[in-house]
Amino acid sequence: MFVVVRTLGRAWVSFYTAGLPAEERDRRRGEIDSDLYEHERFAATDGPGPIARPVAARFVRGVPADVSWRIGRDMTASMEEDVTASWPGRLAVAGMLVLAVMSLYWAIAHAFGDHLGYALMNVASLIATVVLFKGFAMSRQSPRNGAVLIVVACLVVGFIWVWIPFIPLLLLGVLVFGLVRARRFARENRAAWRVPAADREDDSAGRVT
Repeated sequence: MFVVVRTLGRAWVSFYTAGLPAEERDRRRGEIDSDLYEHERFAATDGPGPIARPVAARFVRGVPADVSWRIGRDMTASMEEDVTASWPGRLAVAGMLVLAVMSLYWAIAHAFGDHLGYALMNVASLIATVVLFKGFAMSRQSPRNGAVLIVVACLVVGFIWVWIPFIPLLLLGVLVFGLVRARRFARENRAAWRVPAADREDDSAGRVT
């Protein structure tokens, strides 16, 4: 069991640190490798059974902090304020964190129960939830790409959790909020591109006269 937890933990760290600068990525991965090494030392003495559950619990508790750290790393301060300044934004972030925790918990629980198929489905849900966060992070600079990630991630998570009615409803709210936000940024970006062009036309007109 400890081997399964260790593999899932390392896979998760590799996933949420993907795309970071090498030094920062290696530091985060080194921290988890150090923790796992300490747990393995205890496991060699006391047996893997008592150790696997605390390690699994550690990863479950750590996912919200990991996701929050990565979102904070990727988003600018203005984007963070934009998402958390309104109650729909706070609810969207809270809902996505809940989905991330649920997905990781059930992935580990099904792995312990030898239900590999269900474990993989929950891993897919966890990955899709992180992609959903990434869609929000991308929306300011690239609204179209951010909107695509939001739609795809909501469809994947909704399909996996369709048997729990409140999750599709939660995802619908997140989807609407994300698309409205991406559309607003798209309009702002178009407006920002028009201003320099107008200034250049005014300058050229002044030179001609």
